[in-house]
Amino acid sequence: MRPIMMRTLLFLLLLFGVQAFAAVAPGWRMHKPTIDNCTPDTYVHIALDSADRIWTTFQQSYGDTVNCAGMAVHISDTVWQVFNKENSELPTNKIKRIEAIDSNLLWCITDSGLIRFDSRDGSCKRLTPQNSGIFNSFIANMAIAADKSLWVVNPNFGLGIQKIVNDTVVYVNHYFPILPVDMLGDTNGNVWVVGGTANWDAFTRIGHDDSIYQYPFVTSWGDSITDFKCIQPAENGVIWLGLGYFI
Repeated sequence: MRPIMMRTLLFLLLLFGVQAFAAVAPGWRMHKPTIDNCTPDTYVHIALDSADRIWTTFQQSYGDTVNCAGMAVHISDTVWQVFNKENSELPTNKIKRIEAIDSNLLWCITDSGLIRFDSRDGSCKRLTPQNSGIFNSFIANMAIAADKSLWVVNPNFGLGIQKIVNDTVVYVNHYFPILPVDMLGDTNGNVWVVGGTANWDAFTRIGHDDSIYQYPFVTSWGDSITDFKCIQPAENGVIWLGLGYFI
């Protein structure tokens, strides 16, 4: 076969190979938005609301200096609507975690405490021990259950978990066994928690009847699993756990 024919055949094989790969490759799209003249270098947490919009908390920092921070919702393409203490009632721009109640209401863990935020008018309500019964203003983690109740883990001379309905604590357990790394509610009314202490890790289920079940996690070869990072309930009772080295 002549060299020019070989080169042509090789080119066609390469062309069709690339097209075949593109046909099955996932459609990744990277977002690096500039938000109010700020290009964030850290996205602290993301959440999905009932209108399928992505919310993110963000910041841009240099050392210990935070140049800009807040939270934003993705409207369309490159359009993000930003909320911070300059354009809303948010008392701070340092937002550690967000959970969407519906398309307009969010719970926010901030360095100023636990806040319920309404994106329609930018209003906020800060929950305190005086107006809600929470232990104190430091919230370690939170999750929304299927019935829209909020579960928060709040260090209080150890670890305590509280259930909040209509901005009021309705259930307290002073002896929650682990400090949570991640918490999520499933569609069956359970809240799943992963985390641990200085000596061991575990994952825990809070049932729809407020019962607490702790699961020792042991592999099929007999080793205990530690270093939990995240959790995601799926369909049919399947729970995905993200660990230090594998899922």
